[in-house]
Amino acid sequence: MKAVQNVDRSIKAISLEVKAAVKSINQEAAKCVSRGAYDKSQRLIQLGQSIKGFQADISSLKNRWKEVVRGSSAKKPKGEKTPQWEFYIPLMEGIKNLGDQATRENLNNYLETSHQVLFKPGDLMTLSNGRPTWHNTIRRCKRAMTKEGYLNEKSATVWRLTQLGTRVLAQKKLPDTKL
Repeated sequence: MKAVQNVDRSIKAISLEVKAAVKSINQEAAKCVSRGAYDKSQRLIQLGQSIKGFQADISSLKNRWKEVVRGSSAKKPKGEKTPQWEFYIPLMEGIKNLGDQATRENLNNYLETSHQVLFKPGDLMTLSNGRPTWHNTIRRCKRAMTKEGYLNEKSATVWRLTQLGTRVLAQKKLPDTKL
């Protein structure tokens, strides 16, 4: 959203201007000290200290703005997530059960209805788009499974098992894992 980006930029611009002001005050205070104008340098030092406190307020404002944009004033705790590789066998089963080919959306629906035990608390947390985090994990699985030779790489949207993928599914065990 452009309005949100404008506020982000404005807060950053204020922060940079205040930082430049502190630098300028520090330089001026140093000049006063070198000339022996200690009273003026003392006033500049106090001003610099006050501005440092203001910088903390700007930092708080920046954090508060992020919370408002995300829709929550409290940080969500991160829960434990299922490792990506633990989705491989259930995904292969899904492809097989869905007629030897499936889309990511089909697989998401399959996992949601038949493999809820697989999900850990961190998998079920929702992202800013409203979807659970495990949907992103599934998206990343396609690339990894293709790279490892379990999925056919001919189609960007349709998931199909390779011969290796079919053998691994038959054994229900990934090579070099304790599944």
